[in-house]
Amino acid sequence: MTTLRLEPIGGAALDLALLVAPEFTLWRRDGAIQLTLADDIASRVARSLAFGGVRARAYDGPPPIAPPALARAIGIRLDPVPLAAGELDLLEVRRIALAAATAELLRRRLPGWPLAARRRARCWP
Repeated sequence: MTTLRLEPIGGAALDLALLVAPEFTLWRRDGAIQLTLADDIASRVARSLAFGGVRARAYDGPPPIAPPALARAIGIRLDPVPLAAGELDLLEVRRIALAAATAELLRRRLPGWPLAARRRARCWP
């Protein structure tokens, strides 16, 4: 695993620059942003970040330790949340294919679904 320290220059959008990474962890604490990702894609991600206006430098220290009780949420953007001093914002990002996500949703059966088939069955003698 490679850890990069990110320095956005001029309000760069991280979510667009990180499209090339299939899976990564983003840490924010006290104004510092760190990105942990697989070694094989680190150079490609650093290049994409550079084109997106984000300076990426190698970080030798360990990533911050997450507290055991984190509030989990599902988000759609990587906009920073307002943090107090010492608070940690941890994002574990995994890219999924739209087809696979749709298939998983359609595979789940809800109780009483499909109602239309039962209603049609009552109509025919």
